[in-house]
Amino acid sequence: LFTGKVRCQACGGALCVTKTRGVSYLRCANRRVSRDRCGGAFIAVPRLERMILEEWNRLTAQYLDAKQMENGLCHLLKFDTPDTLERLQKQEQDDAAVLERLYQDYARNVLTREKFQILACKIERKQAENAQKIRDFPQKNGQKSDKKRWEHYVRPTALTRDLVCAWIDFVCVGKRIPGTRQVPIEIHWNF
Repeated sequence: LFTGKVRCQACGGALCVTKTRGVSYLRCANRRVSRDRCGGAFIAVPRLERMILEEWNRLTAQYLDAKQMENGLCHLLKFDTPDTLERLQKQEQDDAAVLERLYQDYARNVLTREKFQILACKIERKQAENAQKIRDFPQKNGQKSDKKRWEHYVRPTALTRDLVCAWIDFVCVGKRIPGTRQVPIEIHWNF
């Protein structure tokens, strides 16, 4: 899940995965080489995952508008935004009006026959593409809605490798604070 994304705060070395009693942990590889070189970062993978999710949820709640985020993610991930169908239908009407004006210009000899055919062909091709997009637009017939498709990017319940790669440049994990169970982490986001 975190391969190549987690580093030791003390030495900058990569943290490697170890498993104890069925729980995966990340620990600094340089700690084994020389205790003088590194104090040794160590954290349980589920704990790191929980801390990252909590920070993501805090940031999204504080800084991001839900509607803007929805539209931005839909665009980024090539999903249909909620207003796509309306936009396509309006474009279809606009193209029909443009085609009608072109014909009127041709009828009044403002456009040559060749120019009219070229322009009309382009608009008709665009109309056909839009008509296909409208036909392909997900209907409420049991298909997974786009909201469901992007929602796990906005409010995830668990991290996936895709989310980690999309969100995180790297994470620095420090040595546990003496006398507590707190492990300092520093998340370097991709934004």
